[in-house]
Amino acid sequence: ARRWTLGTEKLRVFVSDYAPTMAIILWTGISKIGRAGHLGGDLPRVNVPRNFGTTDGRSWVLDFFSLEGWAIVLSLVPALIILVLFIFDHNVSSIMAQGAEFKLKKGSAYHLDFFVLGVCIVVTGILGIPPCNGLIPQAPLHTKSLGVLRTEERNGVRVDVVEKTWEQRYTNFGQALLTGVVLFRPLIGILGLVPNAALHGLFIFMALASLPGNELWERVCLVASEPRLRKST
Repeated sequence: ARRWTLGTEKLRVFVSDYAPTMAIILWTGISKIGRAGHLGGDLPRVNVPRNFGTTDGRSWVLDFFSLEGWAIVLSLVPALIILVLFIFDHNVSSIMAQGAEFKLKKGSAYHLDFFVLGVCIVVTGILGIPPCNGLIPQAPLHTKSLGVLRTEERNGVRVDVVEKTWEQRYTNFGQALLTGVVLFRPLIGILGLVPNAALHGLFIFMALASLPGNELWERVCLVASEPRLRKST
């Protein structure tokens, strides 16, 4: 949308930043009207609980002492694998979100990030819920959305270059706050109206949107391209 010729610059930037949200709202509305609306309960939608609580009614804190010794020892194997995966994934997402191409002025906070990640892993483990971390591609895409871009031509190729990035904490805090608010009524009921197909399309879009400008993806494309047709940027 940033490269469109239609509308004003502010409109193009708005559409580029909020296109996924608008698409979810649009397709959710379409699923409730016309022939799609007659599908009723046959159309798979996001399965969300209607009340704030655990899924099977268990207590929030797990009873660790009810497990036998062999079960605790055996569970350490997948727990270690998941821990390494989350640490590695968080490290990669932090590096990508604070890359030199974003021209960030403020310093990084890798140690604080991993401290908060460790606290979250401990708390979620006690509660028996999936751990949370800064995932790819959400974190890099968030930083990219805060960038002010300009288009340059390099060796005959048009590329987007970040002039500066708006460094603030409001959008991060707002994102986390909205995630928590959606857990309560009536928003959790509204979330249950979203079709699974629209959500799957969002995931595909986020994956594809993270490819342009990704150095690894561009190197893979260079390997698969005919040498005389390669475009150097």
